[in-house]
Amino acid sequence: MVLGASTPVSPLQYYVCDTLLAVEKAISIRLDDEAQRALGALTATGRKQSEVVREALIELARRQDRVSLVAEVEHLNADPRDRAEKAHVARLMEALRAKG
Repeated sequence: MVLGASTPVSPLQYYVCDTLLAVEKAISIRLDDEAQRALGALTATGRKQSEVVREALIELARRQDRVSLVAEVEHLNADPRDRAEKAHVARLMEALRAKG
């Protein structure tokens, strides 16, 4: 088909597709009354809800890591072989310490 003067020409149409490498994940949650009050208290000073929720999730994960670490320490402290190894290392370190 040859375009002539009488043939209507539509404007050029195009789209841009950008790939984002770091895309944030949006989630939806249901809050009970206690959680709604907590969120309200934390955002009362002008902080954004998404900021407060992100910080709370990160803090909860850190707290869980600490709980896991405490459980591991308690498990090792209950192990007589591990306690003996720690005592041996402590004696070795004491013997290597510079006299002063």
